[in-house]
Amino acid sequence: MSRLLYIIGFTTDISAMKSFYQDGLGLEARTETPFFVEFSNGPANLALIAVQPGQAKGVELSFESKDIDAAVATLRARGVE
Repeated sequence: MSRLLYIIGFTTDISAMKSFYQDGLGLEARTETPFFVEFSNGPANLALIAVQPGQAKGVELSFESKDIDAAVATLRARGVE
């Protein structure tokens, strides 16, 4: 893997999360819909995705890889599932 591309947060309250990152931290929204907000803040972007109550919330990291097969083999050799 060569770099982190996105940090993606899944939330049931996208409005409050958007407000925190935009108004509280001063990040500028680059793309925005009622269900998706993307903040561009350097080498990695932060994205928020709305989910329905009861759906899994959490954080996902998205990495760039020039050779996915080699990256998977390396991770598996390190014990990563």
